[in-house]
Amino acid sequence: MMKKLFLSVLICCLGGCFSAYSQNFPAEGSSEVVQRDPKDAYKIPNVELDTIKVSSKPAINNYMLLGVYGGVGGGLTFWNPSMKQDLQFLPICVGFTFTHYEKMFGFLPYFGFQAGAEFCTDGYRLRKGYEVYGFTAVRQQVIHAYYQGHMHFDFWKMKAIVNIGLYAGYRLAINRWNEYDPEQGMEQYRRAFAPSDYRFDYGIRAGVGFGFVFDPIELHITATYKHSLQSIYHPDYLSKDYYRFANPMAFYLSVGIHYQISNRIGKTRQQLKSEARDIYDKSYFDGAYKSQGR
Repeated sequence: MMKKLFLSVLICCLGGCFSAYSQNFPAEGSSEVVQRDPKDAYKIPNVELDTIKVSSKPAINNYMLLGVYGGVGGGLTFWNPSMKQDLQFLPICVGFTFTHYEKMFGFLPYFGFQAGAEFCTDGYRLRKGYEVYGFTAVRQQVIHAYYQGHMHFDFWKMKAIVNIGLYAGYRLAINRWNEYDPEQGMEQYRRAFAPSDYRFDYGIRAGVGFGFVFDPIELHITATYKHSLQSIYHPDYLSKDYYRFANPMAFYLSVGIHYQISNRIGKTRQQLKSEARDIYDKSYFDGAYKSQGR
């Protein structure tokens, strides 16, 4: 329900922005354009037609990146019923990503999308008195593919970054141990998945960060949160009457190096405003020209 509400509000807001923007332009064939002096159809205010230089401008802030990154993190698990736990150190998270920046609706310059894949660890660490199959700690190796929306705000030679999206993947391997009694635990599951374990994984991910831009190289430092929507085991693995859930959560801090595979044009608000004025002037002139049947 909350997801549907969020999407509805987002669509309404974007629709309102697009509508407000489009209202700033005279409609083709409207009285506002038709009533202008025909002589002015060949002019942009204070500029004669023969002084116009027609040139093709590359789109500002529309470019692509390829990057690799690596980092470390910490893992927790959402338990139901609850169990006391401590943060589990996650020693590795490496991956590659493709980023495409493009204006939303052709005029909002701060958006883009990212797609990528990563190899990470996740897991948990229970306190004394709690266990799963006799073990108190787990680390899993997982591989994930993801797709996420990417918002950025550029200033000077830096950018602020916000990401949110979805991921899906597979739990490759597992290592379990008991920190309080190394001999305790079901030995057959120490380095193997149990029949009641889920191995397919999916969930949501979100992150914030900042980047340094040294064209054509960008250095991104990002903090990412992942929340699995897939429990690590079947809810009824202990009882058909009382369900148990365990959804992994992970926090990662990563550093990535990204290469611009297309030219990056435009870094400042002033340049973006200048482009917006160019778009308005071109639309105004084209509307006036078409109204005369040219």
